Amino acid sequence: MTAQLPVYVINLPESTARRESIEQQAERLGFTPRFFEAVDGRAGEHPLFARVNQEKRLRLKGRPFKPGELGVWASHYLLWEKCVRENQVMVILEDDAQLKPNLIDFLKKGASIAEQFPYLRLFEGRFASKKLATVAGFQVHRYWRNPLRTTGYLLAPSAAKAFLSKADEWILPVDDYMDLPWLHGVDCLGLKPGCILEHTEFESTIQTRAPKERLTLLHKLRRETFRHYLRARYCLDFGWRMLTPNNKTTNNVNQG
Repeated sequence: MTAQLPVYVINLPESTARRESIEQQAERLGFTPRFFEAVDGRAGEHPLFARVNQEKRLRLKGRPFKPGELGVWASHYLLWEKCVRENQVMVILEDDAQLKPNLIDFLKKGASIAEQFPYLRLFEGRFASKKLATVAGFQVHRYWRNPLRTTGYLLAPSAAKAFLSKADEWILPVDDYMDLPWLHGVDCLGLKPGCILEHTEFESTIQTRAPKERLTLLHKLRRETFRHYLRARYCLDFGWRMLTPNNKTTNNVNQG
């Protein structure tokens, strides 16, 4: 049997139902996941939370991070560090992922796919995209709009290193940050059809709801201006990458 990529599942210790769900799904597919203890943003301070630029966050987004958003950020950041430290291609899942049967085939071929595409979202985003290539039977697409979410992705050390290189300052949620290819050089790519489903049967645990905050008109204007700027910047980057076909993701990342 071809060696399978390690699969790390971000999970809070008390989220036993989610853990059991992943374990049962993985058993049906024939692999054993490795559980990575999530950072609980509700538990108080964590050294990584010092990376938050609160002043800029409030100015551009109008509200502070929710505790759950910080926990998600820190959990993914620590796995990026692990990926680089161990020099190991891996698959990272959140514990509410719904796995599709074709995931096991991807895990067997993922190491060779990562040589060309060091970062791939494994769920099928809802937004329009452009097919770039077919690799080992899987279609790789570039999204016209950032697909958001960190439900599951393939990560090679080169991409992890690039993500870490620009993550000294936290302003956006981690999924938004991962969708800034012009900043860190990691192209926003995904599979169609995907290997996991985007929806979940579970309510969020590390992502906790917070009361809606009333924003001033100035905060609303800043937030909307920043949102439109990010969308326009993303579209410009998409167009530039499509017009320069020789500008491959691996080259961008390795030069970063």
